[in-house]
Amino acid sequence: MGQLEGKAAPAFVLKNQDGEELSLASLKGKTVVLFAYPKASTPGCTIEAKEFTELLPQFRKRDVAVLGISADSEKAQKNFATKSCLAVPLLSDP
Repeated sequence: MGQLEGKAAPAFVLKNQDGEELSLASLKGKTVVLFAYPKASTPGCTIEAKEFTELLPQFRKRDVAVLGISADSEKAQKNFATKSCLAVPLLSDP
């Protein structure tokens, strides 16, 4: 994934774990950290998402939006966020 660092993400409108739509356009003017993971609730993905949650206050101080994204359903994202106590919005891109 390091190859994509600093690259512009394509425009998107996706639902988060709460069923709310989020578009990249709505974050215009902000720096966005978009981390992709292959499957919710797997060990490596859980570690990554928890680390971003722990660092979220530091990102917010710098007006940086942090979003996680995977092909999991909204329901799977919601279960992942709840079970792992995640504060980072998780987008569903089936």
